[in-house]
Amino acid sequence: MELRDEDFENLVPEDPPILLPPGLYPARVLRQDAEQFRSSSGPYEKIVLTCQIFTRPDLTDNVALNAYYSFERGGGGRFHFGKRCNYRRDWIAANDGRLPSRRTSLPRTAWEGLKIVEVVTVTRDGDGKALHPSNYYSKIYRFIRPVEDGETFPTLPLQPPGNTYESHS
Repeated sequence: MELRDEDFENLVPEDPPILLPPGLYPARVLRQDAEQFRSSSGPYEKIVLTCQIFTRPDLTDNVALNAYYSFERGGGGRFHFGKRCNYRRDWIAANDGRLPSRRTSLPRTAWEGLKIVEVVTVTRDGDGKALHPSNYYSKIYRFIRPVEDGETFPTLPLQPPGNTYESHS
């Protein structure tokens, strides 16, 4: 079938990608899901944390970004996270650096409350090829720590002294 110009009219609308200045932001985890994805090598699952990223120091404006985590299923279909997996790393950071009290449990309560996350700009696709700047987008790179009681933010993003943020793919 030959394509016509009309075939490219009335497409399903897509929101433009979210692009924030790279840096540290306060965030709140809104949802935790295990989602199915497909690739050329077949279906796979990822844990998805949907986060509210606050973009104003008074925490009145926000956008939603997702954090994605690969995992395996162990016996009985349970999650299996290795010692060095990103989910475990971020869970420990969200839990104020404390290791889990039981080796077999990463309670979801560690995600409650405000956290500081590092947001980066994605400038390369999954194959490492440069994206056109109009296709750049932001993603959560990692969780840093919980927000302390009474902590305020003079400006966002937070930039620790001497720290520079490079783009990640």
